[in-house]
Amino acid sequence: METKSFIIPYSEDPGSRPLKVAAKRYRFPDRKSDNGPGVILLLVHGVGFNKETWEPFLEELGALQHASDACRTHIKEAWAFDCPNHGEAAVLNDKALFNSPTHLLDISLEEYARTGLRILTSGIIESSDKDRIIVVGHSVGSIAALWLTSMYQQEHKKLIDMLIMVEPPGEVFGKLPIMRQKSEAFIEVTKTRRDIWASKEEAFKWFAARRPWKVWDQRALKAYVDYGLCPLPTSGYPDRTEGVTLSCHKMHELFAYTDLPELNIVAPKLPSVRQDVPIHVIVSGKSFLRPKDAVLEQVASTPGMSTSKLPDADHLVVQETPKLIAQEIYKVIEEAKFRRATKRSRL
Repeated sequence: METKSFIIPYSEDPGSRPLKVAAKRYRFPDRKSDNGPGVILLLVHGVGFNKETWEPFLEELGALQHASDACRTHIKEAWAFDCPNHGEAAVLNDKALFNSPTHLLDISLEEYARTGLRILTSGIIESSDKDRIIVVGHSVGSIAALWLTSMYQQEHKKLIDMLIMVEPPGEVFGKLPIMRQKSEAFIEVTKTRRDIWASKEEAFKWFAARRPWKVWDQRALKAYVDYGLCPLPTSGYPDRTEGVTLSCHKMHELFAYTDLPELNIVAPKLPSVRQDVPIHVIVSGKSFLRPKDAVLEQVASTPGMSTSKLPDADHLVVQETPKLIAQEIYKVIEEAKFRRATKRSRL
């Protein structure tokens, strides 16, 4: 894959906060024969991760496409971006985030969604009228993906071609508030979790010996350490001058788990989105978020929606089993029935 990094302003409004958007474009090799439309993916990571943790998934997706002689569609490229207080973006935005008097409440789920919207509307994606844009979100990132899809629809009068939600919180479907129930445990673990190491090498060994990281695909863990840690000092640790720490300060991650009431804002957007954009939900059979089969059947029977289940996968399917989720998403894209004509739709 050909990879290129992009850094653009979060907003063109001179009165807005001086945040930066960090994104990467991954271009797949041309297929042997390409008679169908090209597909462009926009990938939205979950809380605590960074855009590069999608790379093992993309490697597997590219291998699947390369091995197939009869693809209906050609995945041209994928775009992954950081939430503004995660990964590379957190380093770029370090001072802007911590100089704010409300820095602990600085990046909301809505602002995360607007980061993806900014990429869609900035002009950096070179797409033709025939290309299909598919947004893929994982965990809480799937909620941000739903929100940015709604924003694109409502504010710009344009449609993406499909939304794929991987392991979304059940709240968005009006079901059991499992994520809220688990958030207190996440908060306590995050508060006490180690977040400073002498080096990235030491950090890798530390993560590799502990759950959940020790069951990750090694490529995902390496991407997490390589791009999700940064040298000290930082605005979060101004007095620590040696070693490395998480780019996403633990207090920013904590806020993500306390920002769950925003789910109540996003959930009502689902019916209007699915009227125009097909939505596919992928759940994992071993996940703490897994819905009951009856709930999954109800979602699958909802107009504009479809579902699939990976019995042997867990919640962190993107990091743990990238080949498995790549196979499923590749299948979903190949079988997709896109609604719009070849030109980019306007409402």
